[in-house]
Amino acid sequence: MISTPSTPLPDDQLQIADMVRILDVAAEMRSDREMASREFAVDETKQLLRERLLESSRLTGDSATPEEIDAAIEHYYQSLYTFREPTWSFSVALAHLYVRRVRLALATVGVVLAVAVGWLLFNPSSGWLSPSARYESQLQATVHDVQSLATSLQSEAVDPQATLLIQEQVARLNVAVEKRDLATVQAVRQQLLQWQTILEEEYEVRVVSDPKAKSGMDRYFTDRSGKRVSGYYLIVEAHTADGRVVSRPVKNAETGRTETVKIWGESVPDEVWERIKADKKSDGILDETLFSVKKRGYLAPQIQMKGVSDSDATRRQITHW
Repeated sequence: MISTPSTPLPDDQLQIADMVRILDVAAEMRSDREMASREFAVDETKQLLRERLLESSRLTGDSATPEEIDAAIEHYYQSLYTFREPTWSFSVALAHLYVRRVRLALATVGVVLAVAVGWLLFNPSSGWLSPSARYESQLQATVHDVQSLATSLQSEAVDPQATLLIQEQVARLNVAVEKRDLATVQAVRQQLLQWQTILEEEYEVRVVSDPKAKSGMDRYFTDRSGKRVSGYYLIVEAHTADGRVVSRPVKNAETGRTETVKIWGESVPDEVWERIKADKKSDGILDETLFSVKKRGYLAPQIQMKGVSDSDATRRQITHW
């Protein structure tokens, strides 16, 4: 079937049709505008309504007063747009969920992310911030620190005894690493740090030579077993290269306690005691004062005084007399 084009309307008919449509639209817009004006002009509407009700009351013979009519108008307007929640039901619940769907989705995503992050961080077996992970991290960091410290001390140590002691601590470290024993690793670190301080020290131990101070003594004491012991001691001090007297940790042979002191007694053989005694007695001043020297790279001073041996097992130190 072939469709034939519709015959165009004459110009006068087209204009009349357009005019009718325009007039209809204009009338509808005017009606909407008047309705909107009445809705927004609440006070004027209330006044008009009041006048009509008063007139109606007068015509019907009703005894309503203007105050009652005003109260009725106010009540009408207050209840005009009231909202009542619908009775709760499954469909209402679905409607609430639908309205809040975006907020609920975001909240769900947030909860899932929080749980995932918490699992990654605090999972007891593999979490980044779990106790086991923190322990392992601290262990590895401390081990690396101790290994670097041990390597540095081995290159700095000159004393064979110091080198041997450091090697023993390294072996102790290796065993602790295999056992994942952080406490032992930390103990090794502390010991090496103490030795590092000692290895870097340099000073001379000299006999006190002041004419007004004691340079030595003949010491008697009763040991823990009740045995009375005697011995000769030289009173000494530790001097740095710039002349300062420095404190030293000294283990008191009589008490067994280690004390940090600036002056202490070093036991010496009888012949050394007699030689030093004669030296000071001659003019009140000691000519021979150097007892030992602490060099860098050594853990202990090396005895320099003639007649005193480093290996003398009977040598003792005291801190009180």
